[in-house]
Amino acid sequence: MNLLNNATLEASKRLVEKGIVLETDCYHISVCQTIEGDWQWTVIERTDLSVMANFDKIPAPCMADVWRELPDLFKPDNESSGFLTMQKVGAFTEVGYERIIHGQSKVIKSFENTNPTDALIELRIWLEEQKGE
Repeated sequence: MNLLNNATLEASKRLVEKGIVLETDCYHISVCQTIEGDWQWTVIERTDLSVMANFDKIPAPCMADVWRELPDLFKPDNESSGFLTMQKVGAFTEVGYERIIHGQSKVIKSFENTNPTDALIELRIWLEEQKGE
């Protein structure tokens, strides 16, 4: 399993803290990995949730899990709709909403991160916060 396909533990925790629960095939779980009893987080695939019943677990979404939760269009108040966009800029992935006005691209909101899933998560959290305003 390529761990870079999934959100980091920090981004996954932010989703949970915001009450956003995504269906995912992988979880961060806290397991004892040393004889000294040190607990560390690791990502595992969801093969049998009953096996994970006794572990602390946090969903670890992949890019597709978050991408399908984002609306294609975002319409701020009294403005034209912006479309969902994602691009790779060097080592970073930038995701956000932008609109075209008189042939010029205008970014409504964007986030960038070296982990594409984390960038998508920040956008998803931002959208949730927009609902509350």
